[in-house]
Amino acid sequence: PKASETGTVRENTDALLTIGTTTYPIFISGKESIFDAMNDLRSSGEISFTSRDFPGMGAFIESISGTEAANGYYWIFYVNGKESQKGISSVVLSPGDTVEWKYEKGY
Repeated sequence: PKASETGTVRENTDALLTIGTTTYPIFISGKESIFDAMNDLRSSGEISFTSRDFPGMGAFIESISGTEAANGYYWIFYVNGKESQKGISSVVLSPGDTVEWKYEKGY
């Protein structure tokens, strides 16, 4: 399945990734991180983002769809409704997970 507005995609997917009002199905193969899943979606042309790797902490998102972290606003991600305390390359997805990116004032 392709991306869906409003987040109703669930058929034959392992997890879901939501950016704004668009939800993307994620198919998990092995121990896949959120970063791996986002790279898969970027490779297929479904999303665009930039990231930066920090030694010892992993990858952090700098922009999604051209919207960059600026003026105290950042891309913050939530896994199953809870703000993550880890970087996206450190969080391994499990079947049924929902990942949501929000552009909000933080840190």
